[in-house]
Amino acid sequence: MSLLSREQILAAEDRASEVIEVPEWGGSVKIQMLSGGQREDYDRSMITAEGEINQNDFKTKLVSLSIVDENNKPMFSLKDVKALRAKSARALDRVFLAADKLSRVSMAALEESEKN
Repeated sequence: MSLLSREQILAAEDRASEVIEVPEWGGSVKIQMLSGGQREDYDRSMITAEGEINQNDFKTKLVSLSIVDENNKPMFSLKDVKALRAKSARALDRVFLAADKLSRVSMAALEESEKN
């Protein structure tokens, strides 16, 4: 097995995506695996200044970072969490479960990152 070059690593399409039906919203959305930077932003948003895990908006934050447009550009950011909180819990759960499957975000992973 040969080693990858810098260019090969940077050119690799390594973020899976999936289109899911969200009947509560009347159509489909595309979700994409978080990038390394998005994952760090997400993890950081879940840790309080005191170093404790903040479970507030656990699901909605992941939803906000995972939904992308047809060109894989983020449609939302962590700044949109408050607006997304007003959407159907069932719809948010549907998107969260699919996003979690792609990005493997869990409370256990957050607890592990808190220790490091």
